[in-house]
Amino acid sequence: MAVYWYLCRYLARPARRWHIILFQVGVSIRKDALLLHRPVIFVNMPLRAIRKRLRLIRYYSATRRSNRWSRMLDIAVVTALVAAWPAAWLLDRAYVRVGEPFTISGNLYEDPGGHVWVWLPPPPLPPGDVRGDATFIGAFRIAMQGEDHGWPFVTSRGPRRLALNVEIFDEPVSLGAQDLPPNSPVRHAINSALETFGDPMLAAATWDGSAIVGSNRARGWVANGLVLSVLLVLAACLLVAVLRIGSLFRIAEKRQQVAQRRQSNRCTACGYDLHGSVFSERCPECGTLV
Repeated sequence: MAVYWYLCRYLARPARRWHIILFQVGVSIRKDALLLHRPVIFVNMPLRAIRKRLRLIRYYSATRRSNRWSRMLDIAVVTALVAAWPAAWLLDRAYVRVGEPFTISGNLYEDPGGHVWVWLPPPPLPPGDVRGDATFIGAFRIAMQGEDHGWPFVTSRGPRRLALNVEIFDEPVSLGAQDLPPNSPVRHAINSALETFGDPMLAAATWDGSAIVGSNRARGWVANGLVLSVLLVLAACLLVAVLRIGSLFRIAEKRQQVAQRRQSNRCTACGYDLHGSVFSERCPECGTLV
């Protein structure tokens, strides 16, 4: 917060040209890096050195006309750049959309010895296919649905939950994870198939109903921060431009009103009719010089 107010105070002074300031900062950083033979980061410099460098930049940089609108624009740009990252965090919490579903499906086969094994795609075997002495007894499907957070890019993924659906020809209804006991050959076959994916949490989440922990995406955070920075800076510039155009219309309307009052011999401030009044330098109503 202190750095933010320091930037606002610095930019609120006679405004500087941004591209010259950034060029001077880049040249100074590169010069320090070449002299010290190590990378020098501007924010890691002591506060006294930063203030000295800013004074030098302010002294050598070209100035432009400073007024309340230029100072307002500078403060609005800095505020937009600072507010972009909290906005990205708020969008990560508020904007949630359902992610693309991920499914694992396969066919169940049983050999004459009672051993059950799984055939995973690609490609799945047709239901009537028999591999040797094994017989097709059913199929299973695991559906995984997650939540994507953030806008416009995904910054994090919420916890993902799995739903198991097993179709056995000998069973009248489909079975779920809770319907298969730990010693079931179908459960052991599905577990062996899930081990091929190399994710131990996948099998655990399939049977005990726990959710796979979500994850953050650093690239998504950086991309959202940059995109929101650009959008907020454009919005700040547009807002200041609209306010300035509105003030120009207001000034033009005020000048037209003053001109009309002077032509009709009225006070330019309050509109008091000065016809028939004793000549005076001030309006008898409000005291404004006429």
